[in-house]
Amino acid sequence: MRKLLILGLLLSCSISQIIGQKPIQDSLLSVVERTTIESEKVSALLELATMNKGTKNEAKYLSQATMAAKSVSMKAEVFLKKSQLYALANKETESIKAVDEAIKLLNRLGDQKKIGNAWRIKADRELTFFKLDDALESNQYALSVFKGIDDFENMADALNALGFIHRKSGNYPQALTYYIESFELSKKHQLELSQAQACSNIGVVGRSIGVLSHRRRDLHRKSGLRRLGQCL
Repeated sequence: MRKLLILGLLLSCSISQIIGQKPIQDSLLSVVERTTIESEKVSALLELATMNKGTKNEAKYLSQATMAAKSVSMKAEVFLKKSQLYALANKETESIKAVDEAIKLLNRLGDQKKIGNAWRIKADRELTFFKLDDALESNQYALSVFKGIDDFENMADALNALGFIHRKSGNYPQALTYYIESFELSKKHQLELSQAQACSNIGVVGRSIGVLSHRRRDLHRKSGLRRLGQCL
């Protein structure tokens, strides 16, 4: 009886969610039918695909978005969305292949910021599928792109991401190095959010490798953490 009640609650929640989404989906479909602006039509179709993930309608809306996308920029957006949805469906090969296609298109455009962001997305996909070495390489490439255009905010985020990957690999000293670099860059350019994130990460890793233990003095000397005491 209890199992039936739980199943009933889950079913009612699912139905409520579908009903709640219907007005939004209807509005998006109206945009698709009426607009002549490419970006609006493609964006609406991609949102419909997201709202219908895991159903046959997901593939239908992705296909329509692919056909509606004429410009290189919007074609890249479609591939990035495909990559996201494939990742959610645990389709590793398809997900990474889709983001690679987006990067190829963005290279044609030459928009360095979008190229760097696409490499960060690729790194996230690789991290999702535990391809840590590949994720490191992709994030390093993204960092080099952002350095080339003096995009300090994305540089700080990429450094934080590199620290996280090393932390996942168990390489805490290297993670700490990247977190400190991100912290100092963020502080220099007054990037409060990135600075707070780096500071939090420094605290976590610092405690993990014993900054607050009997090795505190030695670690402070080697890592330069003396000037980062507020993070610990």
